[in-house]
Amino acid sequence: MKNDASRIFVLFREWLVLQFIRLGHQQNAETLAMHLLTRTQGLATMMSTFNDDKFYPIEIRAIKDWLDCL
Repeated sequence: MKNDASRIFVLFREWLVLQFIRLGHQQNAETLAMHLLTRTQGLATMMSTFNDDKFYPIEIRAIKDWLDCL
Protein backbone atom coordinates (compact mmCIF):
# COMPACT_ATOMS: atom_id res chain seq x y z
CA MET A 1 0.00 0.00 0.00
CA LYS A 2 2.84 2.41 0.80
CA ASN A 3 4.26 1.93 -2.69
CA ASP A 4 0.87 2.67 -4.24
CA ALA A 5 0.53 5.92 -2.29
CA SER A 6 4.10 6.84 -3.09
CA ARG A 7 3.54 6.28 -6.80
CA ILE A 8 0.51 8.56 -6.78
CA PHE A 9 2.47 11.37 -5.14
CA VAL A 10 5.43 10.83 -7.49
CA LEU A 11 3.09 11.11 -10.50
CA PHE A 12 1.48 14.24 -9.08
CA ARG A 13 4.90 15.80 -8.34
CA GLU A 14 6.16 14.99 -11.84
CA TRP A 15 3.05 16.54 -13.35
CA LEU A 16 3.47 19.68 -11.24
CA VAL A 17 7.14 19.95 -12.26
CA LEU A 18 6.09 19.81 -15.90
CA GLN A 19 3.51 22.54 -15.34
CA PHE A 20 6.06 24.83 -13.70
CA ILE A 21 8.52 24.19 -16.54
CA ARG A 22 5.80 25.10 -19.04
CA LEU A 23 5.25 28.31 -17.09
CA GLY A 24 8.93 29.17 -17.54
CA HIS A 25 10.33 28.06 -14.17
CA GLN A 26 12.85 25.51 -15.42
CA GLN A 27 15.47 26.41 -12.79
CA ASN A 28 13.28 25.81 -9.75
CA ALA A 29 10.39 23.69 -11.04
CA GLU A 30 11.19 20.82 -8.65
CA THR A 31 11.21 23.14 -5.63
CA LEU A 32 8.01 24.89 -6.64
CA ALA A 33 6.29 21.57 -7.29
CA MET A 34 7.26 20.18 -3.89
CA HIS A 35 6.17 23.40 -2.19
CA LEU A 36 2.75 23.28 -3.83
CA LEU A 37 2.35 19.56 -3.24
CA THR A 38 3.30 19.91 0.41
CA ARG A 39 1.04 22.88 0.92
CA THR A 40 -2.02 21.29 -0.68
CA GLN A 41 -1.54 17.95 1.05
CA GLY A 42 -0.99 19.71 4.37
CA LEU A 43 -4.20 21.65 3.82
CA ALA A 44 -6.09 18.46 3.01
CA THR A 45 -4.75 16.81 6.16
CA MET A 46 -5.62 19.76 8.38
CA MET A 47 -9.11 20.09 6.88
CA SER A 48 -9.73 16.42 7.53
CA THR A 49 -8.30 16.59 11.04
CA PHE A 50 -9.96 19.77 12.28
CA ASN A 51 -13.09 19.73 10.11
CA ASP A 52 -12.93 23.54 9.79
CA ASP A 53 -14.48 24.63 6.51
CA LYS A 54 -13.87 28.33 7.20
CA PHE A 55 -10.11 27.99 6.92
CA TYR A 56 -10.17 26.27 3.51
CA PRO A 57 -11.08 29.27 1.31
CA ILE A 58 -8.51 31.42 3.11
CA GLU A 59 -5.72 28.95 2.36
CA ILE A 60 -6.87 28.40 -1.21
CA ARG A 61 -6.79 32.17 -1.77
CA ALA A 62 -3.25 32.30 -0.33
CA ILE A 63 -2.13 29.49 -2.66
CA LYS A 64 -3.67 31.25 -5.65
CA ASP A 65 -1.98 34.51 -4.66
CA TRP A 66 1.36 32.71 -4.36
CA LEU A 67 0.92 31.17 -7.81
CA ASP A 68 -0.03 34.55 -9.29
CA CYS A 69 3.21 36.05 -7.92
CA LEU A 70 5.43 33.53 -9.69
